[in-house]
Amino acid sequence: MLIVTFILTKEIIPDNTLSFMVMQDIMIQVKYKPPIINVVFSNDSLGFIEAEQEDTKQPKYGVDLISADYAKIAEAIGTKGFTVTRREQLREVFDKARGSKIPVVIDLKIENKRPFPAEIMVLDEDSMVEKLS
Repeated sequence: MLIVTFILTKEIIPDNTLSFMVMQDIMIQVKYKPPIINVVFSNDSLGFIEAEQEDTKQPKYGVDLISADYAKIAEAIGTKGFTVTRREQLREVFDKARGSKIPVVIDLKIENKRPFPAEIMVLDEDSMVEKLS
């Protein structure tokens, strides 16, 4: 999850994380009404667990999520909600979201493709030491 804090905050959320860990954050946003844009990448899967099961030759088990309309769920608790199913919708939806005075949830429906492999990311330890010292 990536959180960038400026005047306008954006929160990037995988669909399973919204279901399990972030909904209470959105409820707090509803209470205090900061202009936050929450983007849910919704592929109806626990992608990293599914990839791990594939890599270790395990049968797929418990990784398929039901398809949920997170924009409607968000509207039910008091935010604005948008569902994006086509690339052409992005500019209009983000323009509307940027103009909102209350929190927004954008449910961005994406294909269930294998997630970015974390093992190919290389940690630049020298850079980290410089920044931390």
